[in-house]
Formats: sequence, structure tokens, C-alpha cells
Amino acid sequence: MTDFEGWLRDRLHQVGLNITELADALHTSRSTIYQWIDGKAKPLDATGQDLARILRVTGAELQEALGRAKPRTPQQDEVLSEVRGIFEHLGESDQQFALQLLRDLLSHAANRETD
Repeated sequence: MTDFEGWLRDRLHQVGLNITELADALHTSRSTIYQWIDGKAKPLDATGQDLARILRVTGAELQEALGRAKPRTPQQDEVLSEVRGIFEHLGESDQQFALQLLRDLLSHAANRETD
């Protein structure tokens, strides 16, 4: 078993989903999810955003679990943990609002870097 397979099993347990529910939420087959769990395949990048949302992780956390990103620093882990805690206390519409604020901040920071 690779790190992703164990990570995926843990995330499914943490969010209270089974394989059928994950497959339904992603509009894919249970066979595809079993291939991920068995280490025979990994999710395609196109699936990543939906998979991250369903598993309640950031895209960066998913990419790290897939071995496609640099590991986070302990400080980044602390910040993500705090943000996750805040998000858990917000309703869905407030979560979407907060997420849009973060996206706008990211866009603003990227624009500043190019100036």
C-alpha cells in the first residue's frame, strides 16, 4: 500500500463516506475508487478539485497525498489546521464566501508578484 491509498482510506473514514458514496459524489464507478484504494490507479488531475472538496481537504493537500507536491512545513500545517477548524464552524454559504475571499487574496498576491 502506498501513502495515497492509506491517506484515502483515512480521509474516507474521517468524512464518514464509503466507496459507493464517494463514487456517486464523483459521478464515477466504484471500480475506479477500488483501483485507487488498491493502488492500481490514481485520480486524474481533472477529478482533483471535486475529490478535494468531497474529502474536505485543500487541493494542495490532495496533491501532496498523491505525491505531486512538496510536503508542507509544520507552520503551514498549523495554519491549515486553524483554517479547517474555522471552516467547520461556518455554514455552507459562509464557507463559499470565505473560500472566494481566499481565492481573491491569492489572485491579488499573484498580481502583486507580476508588477
